[in-house]
Amino acid sequence: QAAGRLPEARDILLELLSRLGPEASTRLLAAAHLSLRLTSLAALSRVAARLEDRELARRSIQEGLGLWAAARIARPRVRDLAAFAEWEEWARRYLAALP
Repeated sequence: QAAGRLPEARDILLELLSRLGPEASTRLLAAAHLSLRLTSLAALSRVAARLEDRELARRSIQEGLGLWAAARIARPRVRDLAAFAEWEEWARRYLAALP
């Protein structure tokens, strides 16, 4: 993504998310799964937005916001992660600007 190879970044992130699946395989892996999936969705949403793929950006944002909300409820200290708070702010602005 940083090198400007956005289509490749999109494909890699989509592959990662498909391999992760929507839920952790065990309770023990739940926190790691949530972190990896949320980080991947946040990156994918920005890549998709830069590629002007509004539907992929919207889907990634909606799932990411759901995971972010669940993480903040389950682990109140997660609220301190400035990077996700910044992404959430960007994501909500992006969604609000969509037709």
